Amino acid sequence: MQLHILFTPAILLVLVRVAVAGHHPPQAACNISPSSSRPWNSLPPTPSLDGLLAKSDYVQADDGTRLWYGLAGRSPQSSLHDLHKPPLLFLHSGLANSNYFSNQVRCLLPYFSIILTDLRGHGRSFDNINIQKITYERMSKDVLTLLDALNVPSVIVVAWADGANAAIQLALTDPSRIERLFSYGASYDPSNSNYTSPSMPVVQEFYARTKDEWMTLAPQDKPKDSYPQFVTKIATLWSTSPKWTRDTFRRIQGVDVVVSGGEQEEVLKKDVPLTLRSWIPTSKLVMLPGVSHFAVLQDPASFNNALKDFLGIGPQ
Repeated sequence: MQLHILFTPAILLVLVRVAVAGHHPPQAACNISPSSSRPWNSLPPTPSLDGLLAKSDYVQADDGTRLWYGLAGRSPQSSLHDLHKPPLLFLHSGLANSNYFSNQVRCLLPYFSIILTDLRGHGRSFDNINIQKITYERMSKDVLTLLDALNVPSVIVVAWADGANAAIQLALTDPSRIERLFSYGASYDPSNSNYTSPSMPVVQEFYARTKDEWMTLAPQDKPKDSYPQFVTKIATLWSTSPKWTRDTFRRIQGVDVVVSGGEQEEVLKKDVPLTLRSWIPTSKLVMLPGVSHFAVLQDPASFNNALKDFLGIGPQ
C-alpha cells in the first residue's frame, strides 16, 4: 500500500527547518562556478537529469494532453513522500525543459522532495494540436493537475521566465497551492520584452539549442513535424500575455515571493523585476550580478545560493 502524505502550509515550514538541520548538500553540487569571466555572454551546456530521477511518468490534463513529470530521489516512494522533505516544484522557461534545472536539483535534493515537469508542448510533454493557444492560465491548470495527481496540496515553487509567469498565475487564482515562490525572469506585460534580444548571439544559441533538445527529448509518438506549430504558439504567448497590472497583484495573499532577475538581463527590460517587486505585496527583490536571462546555466553557484537563502538553508 502506498502512503500519501498531505502537506499543509504549516507542516511545510516545519519540515524545511527539519530538513535543513539534518542534511548537508555536496559542495560540488551547489558551488558550480561560471565557466566564463563574462557569464552573461555565454550559454554553458545544458546539464543532464541522468541519475537524479527516481521516477518519471505522465499525467493527463482535462483536455487529454499528456504532461511529463519527474520525481527526484532514490526511489519513487522516498522521493515524494519523505516526511523530512517538503515538496518543491521546478518550472522551466519557454522553449526549454526540466533538464535546465539539473544543477539546482543536485544542490537541493538533500532537503526537498523535488518535482519537475516539462510544460505543455515542451520537451517530453505533449501538446493539444486542436487547441490554437498555449496560455499561462492553461499552464497553471496543468500544474494543478499534476499536484492533484501526486496528492500534493501545497508546494514551494522555483520558476524561471514562462514557468514563473505560470506560477504567478497559479498564485493569483489558487494561492493556497503555493507555499512560497522564487520567480526568476518573470514579466507582467508583452511590452516588457526587449525586442532586440532575438538578434543577440546568446539568445540565438538558446533558440537553436532548445529546438535540438525538443527533437531529442520528444517521445516517439510526439509528432516531430509539430515543432513549427509549437514555436508559433509560444511566440503568440509572448506577444499577447501576460496582461497584469498593479491591481492584479493585490490578489496574491499569503504567498512569500522572491522576485529575481539578472543584472545583465537581455530578454526583458531591466526594470521589470523592480516593478514586480513594487506591485507584489509579499515580495522581496533579489538581483544576481553578472548573469542574464539564463542564470541557471551561466552561474549555478550564485543561483543556488539565492535559492538556499530563499529556502532558509544556511551556508555550509
